[in-house]
Amino acid sequence: TQLGPLKLSDTMVVTDWQPNEKIVIEHTGRVVLGKGVFTVRKISDEICEFTWQEITPVPFGFVGQIGLILIKPVLKIVFSKSLNTLKNNIEGLNRSR
Repeated sequence: TQLGPLKLSDTMVVTDWQPNEKIVIEHTGRVVLGKGVFTVRKISDEICEFTWQEITPVPFGFVGQIGLILIKPVLKIVFSKSLNTLKNNIEGLNRSR
């Protein structure tokens, strides 16, 4: 994961795999914890819906909750960039077929 010059290694292990439907991962790094769930739902032969859900603990109780509010705009940028990269990779694969 990268935002400008800041880089963060986000290691993970796949804990559930349902081909063409769902992948569940467990974050195993030192900073990012919890799990992620990626699902794909077919809408038509050409269109599918992709959902990315993160289920992560917020450390430090109330202080962590306040910190999350403050960092939320940065997280929004990071996730948006990651989703755009994924979208471009998938569309690039489809164009090369």
